[in-house]
Amino acid sequence: MGRSNGFSSFFFLQISLGIYFAILGINGLANYNSRGAQVLRLFGGNSILNLIVAIVLLVAGIFLVASLFAPIGGSLAPILYIAVIIIWALVIVMDLFLNGFLKPSLLGWLSELAWRVALLSGTWIVSRKDM
Repeated sequence: MGRSNGFSSFFFLQISLGIYFAILGINGLANYNSRGAQVLRLFGGNSILNLIVAIVLLVAGIFLVASLFAPIGGSLAPILYIAVIIIWALVIVMDLFLNGFLKPSLLGWLSELAWRVALLSGTWIVSRKDM
């Protein structure tokens, strides 16, 4: 996928993913009681692991937004994308399959699964331009 001179759906996908991951990382660092902090708490009481995940998501979010406006990347881009994809896949598995399978209801669970897989898919699509 190449870059276009105008705004495209790809541009908006990348900027929205970047903003979301940056906010998720900030919430994890601030230990704010929000959806983002709840997602990061899935990694248990290990505060160092939570901190690492929050930093990776924050850096990934900043990278996603910044790379739209300035050439950034090199060998860092694929590593960062792979890290975010792996972390987000772990969040999906840990939260929806290990901690809350089919909870609170089938439709609620499917709704949670759908938006999380949409974020995973969007990240995969955006990552393909730099890999």
